[in-house]
Amino acid sequence: MILDINELFQLAKTDLHPHPLSHLDKAQLDVWLKVVEKEIRKIKQSLEPLPKEKKLKKSIRGLVQTMDLLISYDREPSLQPFYHALLKMLDQLLTALRSDPSSTLDEKAPELHRKTLIHASQEILQSFNQPDIPIQHLLTQPFRELPLKSVYSFQQMDYLRSLLPHLLTNLLENNEDQLLQSVIQYNLNSLGVYQYFSDKFSTELEALETTQGKLGYLAYHYKTLSQLPVLPEMEYKKKNPPLKEWICHWLAVEISYRLFSQSTVPHHSSKLQVGLSVPQLAYLFKLFMKSGIISTENTMETLRTVINTFSTQKTKVISLESLRRKFYDSDEGAKNQVKALLQQLLKIAQQQEEP
Repeated sequence: MILDINELFQLAKTDLHPHPLSHLDKAQLDVWLKVVEKEIRKIKQSLEPLPKEKKLKKSIRGLVQTMDLLISYDREPSLQPFYHALLKMLDQLLTALRSDPSSTLDEKAPELHRKTLIHASQEILQSFNQPDIPIQHLLTQPFRELPLKSVYSFQQMDYLRSLLPHLLTNLLENNEDQLLQSVIQYNLNSLGVYQYFSDKFSTELEALETTQGKLGYLAYHYKTLSQLPVLPEMEYKKKNPPLKEWICHWLAVEISYRLFSQSTVPHHSSKLQVGLSVPQLAYLFKLFMKSGIISTENTMETLRTVINTFSTQKTKVISLESLRRKFYDSDEGAKNQVKALLQQLLKIAQQQEEP
């Protein structure tokens, strides 16, 4: 079979070049198609049984090389139908050779597959040329890269062909939660998608003030994602971990860290409860430090002491990150309330001095 593939390549390199073919009429071109079809029939006959994996891979490489050579030719319009039929026959032979796709996933796919997928993905790329939802851009990014990257493996082509029809039917829903689940189910395990998830979770965590709220948020997403089914044998980046495991590991580490941090914080019953909100408490201690009432060279250690010592009526366990953000970005409302409190304290102090 190796010899037959080599003969097919030599045939493509010489007699099937568009320069000599351009002088042939349709009947003569049909004769050439019959010649190639005969060669392909000989190869198919030798596929029973399939050769050993090493020889099979070599044959597939030779066939891909032949197809890439044919598609690289600058063809005259009159030859387009001939080459289309020729490549279609070769692609059918390639499908027969890949009767066990798992053994050839790492092999280079023919250029024909990339160009076909570029054409097939135009509809979805035009629909989301400037997507409003970032996850839409991530989902379509692999198809945007197709014209920029010339070498793809069979594994990558098989994956993108499976992903495309799902996107065409579901991406139009414009539902971020559904799209996030699709990313997990189709295991689009690129670094960009992983970073999107971790950044999204980090931003939403910062908006929560209490440790319990953060733990509840993390636990909910861990449960939801860990129970989400993943389609079998779907993998975009072979060298990266499965996206579901990757993200669930990130969530598990965050949960473990916060549980440990919570266990090292004194129980809220031993804390002093103040009649201030967290933003007011943060601004008050900012004034203490600026005025020199509290002398410190390490602001974070001082803030850590504050969360270990004080609680508010609404927040029994103050998050260090929440206090830090409100310390450096003081809320105007909190400023005005603390100023009013200080004026009230001054008034009380003056009344104490009166006989």
